[in-house]
Amino acid sequence: MDDYSWLSCQGTDNPNSSRTEEHWVLYDFGDYYFLNESHFWNYNKLEETANGISTMAVDYSIDGTEWSWWGDINLDEAPGNDMYYGEMGPDFDGLLVRYLLFSVVSNHGGSCYGFSEMNLEVDPGFVDIDEPTAQAFTFGVHPNP
Repeated sequence: MDDYSWLSCQGTDNPNSSRTEEHWVLYDFGDYYFLNESHFWNYNKLEETANGISTMAVDYSIDGTEWSWWGDINLDEAPGNDMYYGEMGPDFDGLLVRYLLFSVVSNHGGSCYGFSEMNLEVDPGFVDIDEPTAQAFTFGVHPNP
């Protein structure tokens, strides 16, 4: 059973200001990636599997400020044993992101909200951003009279 899990028992303000969900996980990949297939392991602690996520909203961003909704992911309740191998998540079909935000909509009836692990198949990405350019100045140097 997984003792290394994310568990939220007290809500906080969501990084996406348009969301009211108070339990969330934000991934900053540190660079741009194309997301593909995913695999999730729900909260699998014996006698606490009701804390596992049932539905979470998925938002993504390039800059961490402007968010777009990708969709919702529904996860089955984990069995709370060592034979749990998780479940296939969605294929993000090459979605370009730097930030990925999971906002918990519901769990399986527990008093907290959590899940154990997520694996993503990714490819390096790029973003074409106009770099600011320095304006050229013409100047001359003259002796001080």
